[in-house]
Amino acid sequence: MRIFVTGGTGFIGSNLVKELMGENEVWALVRKDSFSNTKLPPEVKRVEGSLLDEDLVSAVLTVDPEVVVHLASFTPVRFSFDKAMEYGRINYLGTVNLVEAMRGLKNLKQFVHSSTMESYKAKNATISEEDPLEGGTPYGVSKAAADLYVQVAGKAFGLPYTILRCGNTFGRSFALPEEARGYLVEKAVISMLTNKEKVEFDGLPSVIRSWLYYPDHVGAYKSVIGNEKAIKKVYNAVAEAHSVGDIVQIIAGLTGFKGAVEWGKNPRPYDPPMLMTSADRIKFELGWKPRYTIAEGLSRCVDYWREKL
Repeated sequence: MRIFVTGGTGFIGSNLVKELMGENEVWALVRKDSFSNTKLPPEVKRVEGSLLDEDLVSAVLTVDPEVVVHLASFTPVRFSFDKAMEYGRINYLGTVNLVEAMRGLKNLKQFVHSSTMESYKAKNATISEEDPLEGGTPYGVSKAAADLYVQVAGKAFGLPYTILRCGNTFGRSFALPEEARGYLVEKAVISMLTNKEKVEFDGLPSVIRSWLYYPDHVGAYKSVIGNEKAIKKVYNAVAEAHSVGDIVQIIAGLTGFKGAVEWGKNPRPYDPPMLMTSADRIKFELGWKPRYTIAEGLSRCVDYWREKL
């Protein structure tokens, strides 16, 4: 298949691109900066530009892909409160621009859209794909809006979409930009390996999220790409739900950290107290299931960063 990937140099995208190469012709949309151009395998064909570039339309049409995998977005939730306009432009308007570009494609079989559990309306129970969207943060709102547009395009223009909403994913590498180390798991692991006295976290330990180790996130995408059963479907992909406090406690045990843990140093203006999603649909319909428990994934992360540091 000829596959066009946006966000191919990011956390999930860079790992997915490696998995797709070999049997497929892989193209990637890359930004005009040194990081993007050096982090792709040489076999991957590149199209330079932004999701907001007017030239994107002609670029996508020139590639004429059979599958478009849309992973590019701004994702750090903590930054979205101060950069709501930027998140809205890239995550929502960028998606609209890409969908508009695809309306001229003759051989498109599937558009795989990367969403998030953060797009749901929070509730004190397990969330399924049938639950309403709302987004409790500017990031979540931008992704919920993009989801709704993709589904409207499916009804109005026949867009053969698949939407995948994964949980909080961890396992970022040393090679990613410095800001990637600010996510909870990576921050906790690095802090507890390098500072034995005290670690500080912005948020609160009571917040509950569904979690996923990155190879399983990549595996979820592989299960839907090119799968006719997934057309015009929405899937959650998660492994287990844990509170933030429980995740940090597991990491403390794995690293041998005995120091103080302080919470609420710089909390978000609002943080949905619980986002716990069910992955039953993707398991039953497509046969996907996580290979790693969260404890196993965290253990591998600790081993990785212990070696790197």
